Amino acid sequence: MTPPVETDKPFHAVIVEGDPVARKRLGLYLAQRMVCTDPDHTGKTPCARCRDCRKAAEGIHPDVIVLRSDEPITDESIFRKIALFCNVQPDCVIEN
Repeated sequence: MTPPVETDKPFHAVIVEGDPVARKRLGLYLAQRMVCTDPDHTGKTPCARCRDCRKAAEGIHPDVIVLRSDEPITDESIFRKIALFCNVQPDCVIEN
């Protein structure tokens, strides 16, 4: 599967698992990439300086929701609940 970051198809939710530090960094990058108002010339790298990037980094952007779990999410009902909360189809919630 091609990661959504490598495509032009927008995504509504991403589940990031693995090392806690790497999860946080990747999650922040993805969030900033989705909300950045001043990306680089390619449009793929967030600036990390605009208002929306800063809000995402501070955890206060209204369009960014962070869900944390100590265990891998294997229950399909969790994906359905996330999709329902985000008002998207369950197949729009991906794990990465």
